[in-house]
Amino acid sequence: MASGSSIKAGSAYIELFTKDSRLVKGLNDASKRLDTFGKSLQGIGTKMAMLGAGVVAPLAGAAKVFADMGSDMVDMSQRTGVSVEALSELGFAAEQSGADLGTLEGSLKKMQKMLFEAASGSQSAQETLASLGLSVAQLSKLSPDEQFKAIADRMSQITDPTLKTATAMAIFGKSGTQLLPMLQDGAQGIEELQQQARDLGLTMATEDAQAAEAFGDRIDVLWKVLKKTVFTIGSALEPVLSAMIDSTVRDRKSTRLNSSHEWISRMPSSA
Repeated sequence: MASGSSIKAGSAYIELFTKDSRLVKGLNDASKRLDTFGKSLQGIGTKMAMLGAGVVAPLAGAAKVFADMGSDMVDMSQRTGVSVEALSELGFAAEQSGADLGTLEGSLKKMQKMLFEAASGSQSAQETLASLGLSVAQLSKLSPDEQFKAIADRMSQITDPTLKTATAMAIFGKSGTQLLPMLQDGAQGIEELQQQARDLGLTMATEDAQAAEAFGDRIDVLWKVLKKTVFTIGSALEPVLSAMIDSTVRDRKSTRLNSSHEWISRMPSSA
């Protein structure tokens, strides 16, 4: 026979877990609060994910600009023999004068071609330099950007517009006329614009450009890997998907054929 203490303990246990007991009410209340808290966290997570996407997209765009600009500057430096630093500053000077970096690159390459021809004995190239009071021997001691500024300095002294245009075209090619505003104030004017680029923090360092080029190469490799992965997945899924497509087409044809037969059978027969 159960003792009185056992009965009391059992009653207390039953009371503890009845619907209206304080414990159950407390647990239900806590459960509701936890559910609300969980939904709040879920909402915060969704907002953070949206915020993350909003942050990642501009960062990805900035990374692409960084890679493209750096790669372009390294390639251009290798094509012209002008340092990345000097190119970025001269590019700013060209843009401030109504030209652009592409025009500047083309003109630098034409200038180098003309100097090579002069050094190889071209009389017309030598005469062009002589008209400016310059010689291959003088210019060969300078870097390409210094050669450019030395020629600009002498061209700024030409007062005849027709002669200045003809000289610019003889040295820099057809695009040389677009650089005339940049050459107007000679080497000093160009160097002032270069200094302005430095003051504005627009000078690109060779190390940064090389890092950007390497980063761009990594992005290209990653893109090739991703495309190959997608191709491999597509190749694996093709048999299954093709079978599904063929089956769907057959079922569709069968359904339409059965519907046609049913419609014909329902037509009233002619008397």
